Amino acid sequence: MSLTMLMPHELDAEEIGYYYDAIETDEHSGGPEVVSRLILDGLMELWVYNQDNVINVIITRIITHPDGYRELFIAMMAGSDVTSTHSHVVIHDQLLEYAKKQGASRLSACVKPEIWNHFKDITGYNDEYIMITLDANYREEK
Repeated sequence: MSLTMLMPHELDAEEIGYYYDAIETDEHSGGPEVVSRLILDGLMELWVYNQDNVINVIITRIITHPDGYRELFIAMMAGSDVTSTHSHVVIHDQLLEYAKKQGASRLSACVKPEIWNHFKDITGYNDEYIMITLDANYREEK
């Protein structure tokens, strides 16, 4: 198996654990029930890479901007080896193919620096945009 689009109820016991881990990477996901509903309603997509003892679970969504520009956004991801170069070449090739079929022009994700440090050497990735965040209560936290 390379990369397969599934529904949450189709995950096996090991994959379901990574599904919950992926959801936990987004503190604003709404939890497993909300994410599962969004997938079942076709508003998000669930992908599983399960090959050569590597299991990665990816949750994506198509974002349509006001001007009509579309991109496939990797919203959540977790797995047994999320920095496996081979698995990510396969994953991203197949996600890009899906994105094109959906009228999307780009695959995007927000990642932590340690993940970016791994992917910056894979052909095609760039840091054209960098997301920065500032907590609204940062002055109160000091």
